[in-house]
Amino acid sequence: MLRPRAWNMIEHNILIDGKEAIGPLVDFAILMYHNAKKLYEANSGPYFYLSKLESASEARLWNDIFVWAQRELCLPQGTIKACVLIENILSTFELDEILFALRDHSLGLNCGIWDYCASIVAKFGHRSEYQLPDRNKYVNMDRHFLSSYLKLVVKTCHARGAPATGGMAAAMLKPGTDGTDKESKMKISKILEAKLKEIDCGVDGFMVYDTRVAPHVNELWKKHGAMPNQISRKFDYVITAQDLLSIPTGGVTLQGLKHNVAISILFIYYWLAGIGHFFYSGNVEDSATAEISRYQIWQWIRFAVRTK
Repeated sequence: MLRPRAWNMIEHNILIDGKEAIGPLVDFAILMYHNAKKLYEANSGPYFYLSKLESASEARLWNDIFVWAQRELCLPQGTIKACVLIENILSTFELDEILFALRDHSLGLNCGIWDYCASIVAKFGHRSEYQLPDRNKYVNMDRHFLSSYLKLVVKTCHARGAPATGGMAAAMLKPGTDGTDKESKMKISKILEAKLKEIDCGVDGFMVYDTRVAPHVNELWKKHGAMPNQISRKFDYVITAQDLLSIPTGGVTLQGLKHNVAISILFIYYWLAGIGHFFYSGNVEDSATAEISRYQIWQWIRFAVRTK
C-alpha cells in the first residue's frame, strides 16, 4: 500500500512542460505504470493510503485520477482501492462526502490522532480558546474531543458498510528483548488497554509500530473483536461540532516545554541525517509529533502561558 505525498509537496527532480511535477502524482504514476497490472493479476492491489485530505473535493480529485488511470491502463474500474487517513480537523466535518466521493474505490477511513491534534493547532492555534496543554495530557483516546472523533469515524463508516480503523500504538519495547521483561510487560499492558477501548468503540483494526506487540494485540482482538471486522456494529449516538472542538485543559509544565523543545531539535537533527523518525522516551517520534511540539511552543509563547 503506497502512501503518496501530500498535495503541497513538489517533485523537484522531474520537470513537466518546464514546471516541477506534483509530488503525489509522481508517486502514484510510478507505481501504476510499473506495478498496477502485476498487482491486479495477483489480486493484491493496487492499494493507496491517502493522507492530509482536508475536504471531500480532494477525495473527488483522487477519484477522478483513479478513473482516468484505470481507463488508460485497461484495468476494470474499481480495481484501485484507497484508505483515507482522517488526520485533519476539517475533514472530520466531511466524512460522508469523502466516503461518497471514493465509493467505487474505498477501503474506508483511518484515524491518526497525532496529526489530527497537530491540525487543530495549525488551523485554530492563533485563537486563545484553542490553547492546548502538555502533549501527554491530551493525545490519548480518553479525551472527549478525540474519542468523539474516533466514534464519528466509526459510526459514519459502518453506516455506509465501510471499514474504520484506529490509530497506531507508537510505544516501542526495549531493544533486544522478547517482551517478557517487566518493563515490556507494562508497556504491552498499556497498549492493550488503549486498544481495547478502540475495539469497544467499534474499530475494524488498528496498527502497532513494534512487531513484537502484534501477537498480543491479535489475541486481544480474538477475545473482544469480531472476525473479520466489526462493520455490522451500528451506533445511534450523536456527535456534535462542540464535541469535536472541546479542547481539553490541564495546563503547561516546564517538563512539558522541555519535552517539546527536545523533540523539535532532535527531529531536525535526524531529518538532516536522512532519517525521518527516531525514538525518545520509549516512543516513536516523527514529523507529526515534531509538528505538535513546534506548534505548541509557538502557541505558548504567543499567549504568554505560565508554566506550572
